[in-house]
Amino acid sequence: MTCGDVVTTDAYLDADTACAGVGLTLVGDVTLDLRGHTLDGEGSGAGISVTLGGTQSVLNGRLVGWSTAVDAVVPPDAGDGGAVGDFSFAGLELVGNDTASDLSIDSLLGGNRATFWWSGSRFEDNGLVFGGLWGGGAVVESSTFVRNATVVSLDSTGVSIANSVLEGNDVVADDLTEGGLTITDSVLVDNRVVDVGGHFMGGLELSRNEIRGSETVVGRSSSYVSVVENTIVGNGVAIDLGDGWGQVVGNVFEENRVAFTSEGPVGGWDFYVLVDGNTFVRNGDAVVTTGAGTELRDNVAHHNTGWGIHAPGVTDLGGNRAWANGSYPQCVGVVCAGKPRS
Repeated sequence: MTCGDVVTTDAYLDADTACAGVGLTLVGDVTLDLRGHTLDGEGSGAGISVTLGGTQSVLNGRLVGWSTAVDAVVPPDAGDGGAVGDFSFAGLELVGNDTASDLSIDSLLGGNRATFWWSGSRFEDNGLVFGGLWGGGAVVESSTFVRNATVVSLDSTGVSIANSVLEGNDVVADDLTEGGLTITDSVLVDNRVVDVGGHFMGGLELSRNEIRGSETVVGRSSSYVSVVENTIVGNGVAIDLGDGWGQVVGNVFEENRVAFTSEGPVGGWDFYVLVDGNTFVRNGDAVVTTGAGTELRDNVAHHNTGWGIHAPGVTDLGGNRAWANGSYPQCVGVVCAGKPRS
């Protein structure tokens, strides 16, 4: 294969190749095996363009130095009903690209649909990993994200990441406008910001992760956030829901400067915040929240240096406990039991 080729049958790369901004285009049902070699864009262009209308796979190699390492192409004959693409990527390293994967497929106006499946891959030192307007969805398994400027910034599409490691990225979620990001069963460590917050009609879901070493985990929100069964340790601000809504359930918060804070949801759409079954230990402030539409149940706060539970105006669903926190009274706005008898 040479730079600029259109690949219509199964193919492989037989040597490291520098393409100076002109990569490869896949069309139809094909598999491209890079066989451990590097496809280098030398700072511009698209590395591999996958084309809607087929099932395409890219395996085992490195995409380095592209404006966009993986791009999607909508065929001109897609028709009124749009085109469908099924794209899988495994065993790849994407290093030093402006954008690793652009998910844009004109899905809103063109009716196109696509899924980008990623597994066993490494994203390192990219400006942006996943971006796109009106894009296809990305599903990521068992992959590593290291030192990227931004992992996800998108509009009207979604990304799901599972069983992965995200370490030392500047921002994990920047923009989720009318889209969403789900991270499950993963390790997030030393990312400056996990979620900047404030997304218009976007959503964030964090479940069963280990999250530590961030200045901010969830920034001041105005949309839906679900944080369930995570271990959140050693961060600055762990969860700031602002006037957003959602649920914070079954988490362990430890040694964060601020564990959970919110102002209560707004919007008149029966939005609510549920804070249920969490444990807060050795944080600064554990729970600081106000306003109607917030419900607290079965939370335990002890040995925090500031407030245990400070929640005037919320709905008390019972079962909360607090003791040995630095600010008194131990609970405001809910009735709390103290330390259980041994």
